[in-house]
Amino acid sequence: MLLAISCKKQETEKEEAFQKNADSLIAPFELTNNYKAFFTDDTSFPENGEVKVTFFGVSTLLLDDSETQLLIDGFFSRPSKNEVMTAKISTDKIAADSIISRFKMDRVKAIFAAHSHYDHAFDVAYVTQKTNAELFGSLSTLNIGRGGGLKEDQMSLFVPGKLHNFGKFGVIVLESKHSPMDSKTNHEGKEILFPLSQPANTLEYFEGGSYDFIIRYNNKTIYIKPSANYIKGMLNTF
Repeated sequence: MLLAISCKKQETEKEEAFQKNADSLIAPFELTNNYKAFFTDDTSFPENGEVKVTFFGVSTLLLDDSETQLLIDGFFSRPSKNEVMTAKISTDKIAADSIISRFKMDRVKAIFAAHSHYDHAFDVAYVTQKTNAELFGSLSTLNIGRGGGLKEDQMSLFVPGKLHNFGKFGVIVLESKHSPMDSKTNHEGKEILFPLSQPANTLEYFEGGSYDFIIRYNNKTIYIKPSANYIKGMLNTF
């Protein structure tokens, strides 16, 4: 009887530890519930030369001037806590297709992945295929694309500092740093060296380097910083 109680206690402690780790990993998603009152579902086209930016969570952004669209990350899947911690998972194609359709993503020219963690780059291969866009990213991001069946002419390796033009948009990629991570998930700079196919465990999505983006449009500039860290002096020339 004492042995049974002891084993049961150990199992309970393991479950509590698992739940604590899962809550810590997923916390940013759950915190968005605090801001639901401010959410809108605006699928309209921008007008009069305006640029519309739509936020889809984490750092996924759609920039649209009614002629050209650019996508940062393109992460639309929302796996459960247990899936993130234990399972091999795949892009939620139903969710991705729904969002692509509802927000009329039929003019996406380029997708820029900030880094290769799953909550940024998990869906890039599928979304690139679905929108017929070009994927820009690190070596790790391109290996996610390769694992998802993208052709080499659909992908381009980041060249920090280079200006890319798409319609009236100009995009400059800047090297950056990931926000500090805990000891269990700290693989800053670790790369995905071979094509990564799905289903896959989220921990296989190594960071592979982090990047910021400067978006220029006419005489306006948008600075996109997906991770809360920086390299000193990186913006001095801008």
